[in-house]
Amino acid sequence: MSYPPQPPGGSTQPRPPGGPTTTPTDRPPGKGRWGTGPKVLTWVGAVLLGVGLAAGAFGMGTFVDMLPVGIVTADGEPGPRTIGGGDLPGSVEVDASQGDHLVIWQLSIGEPAIHQRPENVTVTGPNGDVRVIRDQVRSTAQAGEARAQTFAEFEADTEGGYLVEVDAGTSDATAFAVSAGASFEGFFSGIFSTMALWLVAITASPAGLGLLVAGIAWGTTRARRPALPPSPGLPPGPGLPPRPGQV
Repeated sequence: MSYPPQPPGGSTQPRPPGGPTTTPTDRPPGKGRWGTGPKVLTWVGAVLLGVGLAAGAFGMGTFVDMLPVGIVTADGEPGPRTIGGGDLPGSVEVDASQGDHLVIWQLSIGEPAIHQRPENVTVTGPNGDVRVIRDQVRSTAQAGEARAQTFAEFEADTEGGYLVEVDAGTSDATAFAVSAGASFEGFFSGIFSTMALWLVAITASPAGLGLLVAGIAWGTTRARRPALPPSPGLPPGPGLPPRPGQV
């Protein structure tokens, strides 16, 4: 007994009536998809770019906080970033929390010929006299002809008010100011933190931007790829006769 030739594709099972069918690999026309690869690449790039930008912003904020700006006005008076001050000789009471590091500035119009000394400062806190030392990190600020320079510092041993009294001594400075500061260790810790944040920013931002652009380009290209045509099916009709031995 002879059998009719099999159609291309090698299937010997009858096809259901109803016209042509499609294979599981066919993609409906006009419905391109990005796929997993472009999506992962795009998300990784977006995350890296966000981390880089955030690190850069935090690094810039840390750097700006370390700058001695707003300490003195053009008139030689305490600036907005100070927490107290006055004319020499004079005194001021400032509030501080335990562990706060406070620095004392001398203010003058032009560069003073004789600078203030820590011995001219007396600080009294809730627990009595507070030790005053020479400034560990020398800082200067300028606004027009006005000058400000640190010369003493102290650390609050408990929370409360601290009376800062500054004698004129032999200095020709005209005023003084008190501001929040950082110890020697805190100053260099801030520098290293800023450098680390900027390193993350200049590394992660370009890498993230590159991956983001590459992922978008890859996904867009895949989505625009022409869809595959449907596979031709068998025309409707009765199935093939059974082979010998089949029931």
